[in-house]
Amino acid sequence: MREPFQAFVYNFNRDLPAYTPETQFGAFHSGEIVYAYDNLHTLDRPWDEVDHGIAGNMTDYWVNFARNGDPNGPGLPCRDPYTNDQEAVMVIDTVTGQSALPDRATLNFREDYYNSLR
Repeated sequence: MREPFQAFVYNFNRDLPAYTPETQFGAFHSGEIVYAYDNLHTLDRPWDEVDHGIAGNMTDYWVNFARNGDPNGPGLPCRDPYTNDQEAVMVIDTVTGQSALPDRATLNFREDYYNSLR
């Protein structure tokens, strides 16, 4: 019998470093891509040591997941699979670790709304 599918959820919250107020976008959709592929050198930002640590961890998570379906590995903060009961996600920021799902009340509201449309 096939193992059930497991989802490993992360929430990228790192505000990308900026040179000027005009380039301060905070954490944004797709902002984690240069971290996930350890390509900080491809984007002109004032990266510091914490950014390089995040990039190394994210790359390891993604490679581990591609290899065996589980992002966890030696030296990495542990990520539990997401379940409706646990609702734990990996929050990636200057400190990376598991946390309760951010904005759960909003997600519940949306789920209830879309269910009411059926």
